[in-house]
Amino acid sequence: MMGVYSRRFYPLTIGDDAIANYWHLRRSAVLFDVPEHPIEIEGADALALLQNSSAAISAS
Repeated sequence: MMGVYSRRFYPLTIGDDAIANYWHLRRSAVLFDVPEHPIEIEGADALALLQNSSAAISAS
């Protein structure tokens, strides 16, 4: 099954267990840059979130 995001096809499932995939995503989600759709992180904890995210990437 395929989905469309930003005029591109992406697989939604490849036949795996949907519930297991959901929990894997919840536990292992990543923040990544999608150049055609810039993101804005704002709020009181925005800087701390980005610093913690960057530190986690640098440590691995």
